[in-house]
This record gives sequence, structure tokens and C-alpha cells, in this order.
Amino acid sequence: WEPCSSPVTSSENEGRHSTVKLGPYRAADSVGEGGMARVFKAVHEPTGQLVALKVFDPDDLKDASFIKRVRREIEVLEQVDYPHVVKMHGWALEEGVGYLALEYINGRTLEDLSRKQGKFAGPIVMRIATEMVGALGYLHGLAFFHRDIKPLNIMIETASKPQLLIMLSFFFGAASGVSPSCT
Repeated sequence: WEPCSSPVTSSENEGRHSTVKLGPYRAADSVGEGGMARVFKAVHEPTGQLVALKVFDPDDLKDASFIKRVRREIEVLEQVDYPHVVKMHGWALEEGVGYLALEYINGRTLEDLSRKQGKFAGPIVMRIATEMVGALGYLHGLAFFHRDIKPLNIMIETASKPQLLIMLSFFFGAASGVSPSCT
């Protein structure tokens, strides 16, 4: 993948709320926030494709170690091609502006679903476990590991057919570098 140019512009959407344009993406609705990024539901304007736009805090982009972790996530996502791991559609990483355009999952986190539904039936638990093991095995085969597996980072797509997708966050490392503190 090639980086996208990323001039930032803002506008009002019929006076109700503002939208932000980052490169070819127009983001409006915030769908989540983590320690180092905010995720927006966005549209790739040239194609109309819906994406999850992971926008990094501009202050974090001044930190060389943060930039190194983001570059590592980009490196991982450029290689990923597995049904249960989100795909990257584009990215930008420039002074003061950084984002990843990821596959948009129309669904809910495993954390949300477990709070709402309580315990899952045995066959559902087995399917989730099987798909997670497959996805993590695939990543390990690429010599990567995911260092932040938790219900909040696992999405269950509910729009078409129930499908598990692991949301990747930038807690990757080379498999050969695994230490007890990284698991």
C-alpha cells in the first residue's frame, strides 16, 4: 500500500456536527477511542467505500517510539490477507497527521455482546475460539503476535452473516522477540 496524501480540513454537516477530511477520507461519526487513537466511521470519497479510520493523536506523533510502533502496525497490516483479520485500505503518517484506513466491521465488540447477552452458548464459544486461534495462528505464521487480545478488540460482524474479526491494535512484535512480559 502507498500512503495517502493527508491534508486535514473540517466542515459543518448541515449545522448538526462537523466532519473531518483526512486525505481522501471524510470522517464524521466516532465509533471508538483507545489510549492512542480515535476511530471514526468514514467514507473513501473517490469510491464511496466505508472504512474505520483510526486517527492518531497529533501529540503522540511527535514521539519517535510511537511512530516506530505505528510503522510496525502498517508493516503487519500490509501483509495481512486472512478472513478473520481486518484489512488495511490506506494510511498516512506525516508531521502532525496520522491515520490508518481499515476495513469497516458492521458489528459489535465481543465485550459489548457479552455484556448485553451474558454467557454464550457452547457452539458459539467454540466458533469464536476456533476463529481466534486460526487468526492468531495466521499472524504467528507471518512472525507476528498480537499483544492486546481482549474482548474489546474482537468484533463480531452482525450485518450479513455472523463472522469473527480480530481488530488489530499496534501491539505487535516479531515472534522471535516474544518474552514473558509480552504475552
